[in-house]
Order: sequence, then C-alpha cells, then structure tokens
Amino acid sequence: MEANSSDDIPILQRWYSFLSWMMDVTEKFPKRIRWSLTSRVESLSVEILEDLMEAKYRRKKLDLLLALNRKLARLRILLRLCHEKQYLSMGAYETASRRVDECGQMLGGWIKEQRGE
Repeated sequence: MEANSSDDIPILQRWYSFLSWMMDVTEKFPKRIRWSLTSRVESLSVEILEDLMEAKYRRKKLDLLLALNRKLARLRILLRLCHEKQYLSMGAYETASRRVDECGQMLGGWIKEQRGE
C-alpha cells in the first residue's frame, strides 16, 4: 500500500506515513528493550493501522473508532516513556507527538460525524 493511495481516507494515509517513520525510529532503540517497549510501540501502531482499515469498510464504526481513540492514548503514554528514558530524542518525540495528535484530531472529527454531532 502506498502512503498516498487515492482510495484511502486521509487519516489512514497519515497513519501509514507515521508508522513507516516510527518503525525507522524504533529500529535505533537499544536492543535490551527490543522485546518489551519497542515491540509494544510497534505492535500498537500496527494495530491502529489495521483498525483504521477496518473502520474504512465497516458500516457501524463508532465502537471501533472509540477503541482506536483509546489506543492512541496508550501510544501517547508509551511515547512519553520512550522520551523520558531517552530512547526518543526531543525532536523525534515532538514529531511523533505532533503526528499522533494530528491523527487524534482527525479521529475525533470522525467520531463526531458518526455520533451525528
């Protein structure tokens, strides 16, 4: 899947791009955390991508979108921990936070739309 495939919704495109970037960043994390924190950040990010893809095709999306919102919150906490432990530089943490927040805002809009607000 290309990051800018014309049939993808914008949040899916942005998350795909974030995930690709994040995988490059986590590749540089220390080996001693590879099977704990690194693995969790990567798998949670991939789960979010998979859930976004699922939401794209699902008729009743609200429950899935709310679960996605909780996953984004969990990822934010893990990214903060990575930064505090100095696995993520300040610049990488700022970039990650900005990109996750951007997707969070897009997700929030999608949730409001599904609620009819």
